[in-house]
Amino acid sequence: MAKTPLLLVPGVLCSLRLFAAQTAALADTADIVVPDWRRAPLSIWDS
Repeated sequence: MAKTPLLLVPGVLCSLRLFAAQTAALADTADIVVPDWRRAPLSIWDS
């Protein structure tokens, strides 16, 4: 059975640790993606 994709979006200054409990609990049922805004290039804020 295919896993459901799940995008968890933290606030701008938050890290992946914000969703640590959710990613652990849902790892068997969902393909989880959590963007890390702290490592994003500054150019993404231009537009």
